[in-house]
Amino acid sequence: KYIAEADKKEKAFEHKLNETSKELSASLPFYQGRRKAVLDSTVVLTKQFQSGQLNASLKTLPTGIQYYVVKGKDSIKPAQKKWVWFHYASVVLNSPKTVDSYNGLPKSTNLAEFAMIEALERSAACFDEGSIVLLMIPTKLAYPHEALSDTGVNGNTVFWIEVVKVLQL
Repeated sequence: KYIAEADKKEKAFEHKLNETSKELSASLPFYQGRRKAVLDSTVVLTKQFQSGQLNASLKTLPTGIQYYVVKGKDSIKPAQKKWVWFHYASVVLNSPKTVDSYNGLPKSTNLAEFAMIEALERSAACFDEGSIVLLMIPTKLAYPHEALSDTGVNGNTVFWIEVVKVLQL
């Protein structure tokens, strides 16, 4: 009986994942259309962080990573037992270099396997669906295996994250 219930729950969750995948695919044109505005906003907020204009509004996650809420609740949730889909953007000031996910599907994490930057994925999972947050991740933590420790803004790599979907496990 226990195995049958577990199988039923697993099938129900697989169905939710499939429905979420369809929903995210359908929203792709919306996020692609927002890409330029997101990158422009990321540059503006990154410069404000660099100049200290955001200091009074910065909060800190339990991991020590600072964040600034652009949209959404100013509260965090434990980053556990959930699937999270999010878009991200990061810019290098005074350079045309940008890194973002807005031309494709949002990135996902289940907090068990990390496809990108573990600190970024764990941080994204702390916020509610619909939240937009600027994360200031120490560059040494964002890229621990690369020689980038002296780059970034005030020693940080700044990421814009937009939490698109959250499914509780």
